[in-house]
Amino acid sequence: MLSSGFGAFAAGSPAEPHSMAVESITLPKVIKRGVPKYPHRPLTKEEEGWVFLSFFVDTDGKPYEIDVSDASGSPGFQTAAIQALKRTRFEPATYNGKKIDHEYRMQYTFEIMGKDNLFRDSFKRRFYEVVEAISRKEKNKAENELEVLQGLRKTLHEDAMYWTAKYYFDQSWGSISDQLLSIGRALGHDKSRRYMNTKLHQQLLWAKLNLQLQERKYVSALNTLDRFEDLDGVEEALRQQAAKYKRSIEDLKSSAKIISVEGTIAQNNQWRHELIRNRFSVVDVEGNINEFDLICQRNRLRFKYEPELDYTFDGASGTCGVSVRGDPGTTFTLIQL
Repeated sequence: MLSSGFGAFAAGSPAEPHSMAVESITLPKVIKRGVPKYPHRPLTKEEEGWVFLSFFVDTDGKPYEIDVSDASGSPGFQTAAIQALKRTRFEPATYNGKKIDHEYRMQYTFEIMGKDNLFRDSFKRRFYEVVEAISRKEKNKAENELEVLQGLRKTLHEDAMYWTAKYYFDQSWGSISDQLLSIGRALGHDKSRRYMNTKLHQQLLWAKLNLQLQERKYVSALNTLDRFEDLDGVEEALRQQAAKYKRSIEDLKSSAKIISVEGTIAQNNQWRHELIRNRFSVVDVEGNINEFDLICQRNRLRFKYEPELDYTFDGASGTCGVSVRGDPGTTFTLIQL
């Protein structure tokens, strides 16, 4: 049995049931915000972008294990965001009154205020050329036009429309993972900001939801459903369908049905998936898996992969995601029990 301070363990059978007091959790709060400095090169070129950071806040209120979860625009934005976060201080999270380390996420948006021309004619013309090439199934032309479009983007609006065009391309020639990456960047991570018209935003959000359901990314799907509920002007039939999806996910989570998803380790030597249950196993491995990195809201644990074991973590850890690490190209099936 493998154990840690936050109750994660690996075993061939589930843990004995036990009683637990009602949990009381207070999340971290920003008490001193580090303001990012706009990088000089993007500023002189009037380029905008955003950076989404994931990290832990320790019991002294300091961020650590900072990871760029996603970003769009100049690489200089990532450096500026990380530097700003390092200067940020938090009121630490508490669990039943005791200070604890806790996962947290922040988005940094780099935007030049007062700009009028947010979607330039030159960019707009090229965008429609890409869409036309895709509709005619002219892959080579669409690829070339996309490359040009990528170099033209400056504003957050143009960045969102570039990733929209990339999503259209991926619909024809990419994988579901490619589509999810592109559509996620088109929509961004800040649900209070939109860089496209309302109808397109709604269409893309619904498409993202269906892709997440196909990939059995149920935690992400629930987050997308929460964003969808905040939209105005959604037809009642669509709202009812969204509510039905949400109920189905919640029912699946509490059911005895096994949830399985196929995984392939990428060139960066890892594959990630959010867990909707607290017990999982990995089977049908073709290749080499070295270890798991279990990243939870209130702690993190890295441990060696042991074939034919299932792994369970207790409720005190909060929701968790797992990173499967090993050789690129390794395939397997992750099952949630």
